Amino acid sequence: MPTGGLVILRDGDPGEPDVTLNPRTEFYTHRAEVEAFATRPVGDGGEAVLDALLTEIGTALATNRSLGGLAENLTWSAPEVSVLAIEGAATILTARIIVTIEYLVSDPLSA
Repeated sequence: MPTGGLVILRDGDPGEPDVTLNPRTEFYTHRAEVEAFATRPVGDGGEAVLDALLTEIGTALATNRSLGGLAENLTWSAPEVSVLAIEGAATILTARIIVTIEYLVSDPLSA
């Protein structure tokens, strides 16, 4: 694991859209997950690295809530923090954030 931590984006599932007619538009509420990982070395908390990662993620999400005009809205949950213990290795601090992306498309194949 890198010393600065690791972030993984899981693209999730757009789910079933709400459809309006005339003109036909599909409204999606897409749920994606962002996972952040930081090692917890012996003698050092490791929490500062995870906090820094979460701060950077929050800043990036808040800076561009429309994803450059592609989305109507972007919201996220509070992080679910846990500890992953691996035998014979330093424990890993993890955080999971659910990001909800709301967007409209007229053709789901061209979105």
